[in-house]
Amino acid sequence: MKVMRGSKYCRLNKENDIADMKKKETRLQTENKRLRAELLVLQKTCTNLRAERDKAMDAEQAAQVRAAAFQSDRDKVQRNFKVNEKLSDKSEIYCHTCIMFMIQSFY
Repeated sequence: MKVMRGSKYCRLNKENDIADMKKKETRLQTENKRLRAELLVLQKTCTNLRAERDKAMDAEQAAQVRAAAFQSDRDKVQRNFKVNEKLSDKSEIYCHTCIMFMIQSFY
């Protein structure tokens, strides 16, 4: 009888262990599904963020090109202004000299 009781307890322990393992397997499968779904969401988010970053970097590059063009245009305008200013000064001196010469010639 003792042998039967021992084998009965051993069988019950094994059945309990199997039931526990099945519960654990079910719990792990559920967690695995949840983690896989979370991974998909994170991958999509990562892809979107990379695309957004690339778009922002392209926009920054384009803005830098436009800024360089504006700076070049500004430098040209400043050079032209200085040239025109010098020509204007020379014109005024020339006109003033011509007027003085005409006045002296008149007398």
